[in-house]
Amino acid sequence: MFERRGEQIAWIAGIGGGMVWIFFLSMFWVYAGNDAVGLLGLFLFLLGIFFVFFLAPWRFPNTRYFILLLPSYAVIAAALFLFAFWGWNILETEFPVWAFWLLTPMLLPIILLGGRKWKQNN
Repeated sequence: MFERRGEQIAWIAGIGGGMVWIFFLSMFWVYAGNDAVGLLGLFLFLLGIFFVFFLAPWRFPNTRYFILLLPSYAVIAAALFLFAFWGWNILETEFPVWAFWLLTPMLLPIILLGGRKWKQNN
């Protein structure tokens, strides 16, 4: 069978690397004394890493990429709202909530690759 090691590394490093900020912000909140936010963030990080490996496209070659990406994106969104609203409480600051629209480029992998399947590239 054709070995696609480069694509496997890109999947793990890309999505897993996209979740590293969750780990570092979790450690920041634990260090700052807000253990509830920090530990919940750490749980979300571990859940996200689990999804990276469990929902890898080579394990489900007939499933479209966007279905495999949705749980990882849900974890990232949950961490974003956890840190923004519970951690920093941005509603009580002068942070423009509309700035969350600046995160929409994060959805490009779902838009560009969402309809593809792992099996299509063999």
